[in-house]
Amino acid sequence: KLSINTILPLVVLFSVLGIYFLTVAHYPINHADSNELMTAAYVGGIAHPPSYPLYTFLLGLFMRLPLASPALGGNFSSALFQSLALAFLTYALLLFLELKERKPLVVKVATVSALLAISFSNQIWTYATIAEVFALNNLFISLFFLGTIQWYRLFLENNPQQWLWLYITCLVAGLGLAHHQTFLFLLPGWTILIIMSLKQQISRQKIIYSIGIGLVGFFSSYSLLWYFDQLKSPFGWFFTPNFAGLIFTITRGLYTNQGSA
Repeated sequence: KLSINTILPLVVLFSVLGIYFLTVAHYPINHADSNELMTAAYVGGIAHPPSYPLYTFLLGLFMRLPLASPALGGNFSSALFQSLALAFLTYALLLFLELKERKPLVVKVATVSALLAISFSNQIWTYATIAEVFALNNLFISLFFLGTIQWYRLFLENNPQQWLWLYITCLVAGLGLAHHQTFLFLLPGWTILIIMSLKQQISRQKIIYSIGIGLVGFFSSYSLLWYFDQLKSPFGWFFTPNFAGLIFTITRGLYTNQGSA
């Protein structure tokens, strides 16, 4: 039997995705970096620094779906990512309410209603209907919040599974930071929460595991740049396939006086 904590996120997922799909752009939309990202994704090129390699890889897969046009597939990816982000955020907030012992159904319905209102705000709705990096960024943020809350619930219960959720959250953090550098602003507060909560419970080994898993997520995403580089696409930004070139891309060196943009 499905619990209310499962039903409400599913309601958010399918209702929002349905409306997003009905309003998604069927053709390239010359808004922000959408056209450039779709071009790079479709031909296997490298997008503007910091290149968003995981996003362009996934976008290229969506553009090859058997839909009316490649652009429709690319734009639909944002609808799916944003819908999943809102569903996972709903689930995370419902778990958080239970931590605060606020379990009445009316409180949960009010939370979902607020999320649905946000779903159709101007910026969220716009970037859920065109190919852009923000919907996937929101998905990583929602997964990060969900992982943190799951970890904290298990931590309060002194459940050994807390370490699994901590490692999963670190992996999401690495992938999220590789995708969009604004993810960095979430990490200081999160790190303080982890340190203040665990205190003497965390060992040097677990610290190394956590950092290592985060780095695996980060660099596995950026390893896709070598894949794109060997495709020799007719469209793409400059990338030198070595560690120095990777750092140059991550730090947006092409936008400096020493760059060539």
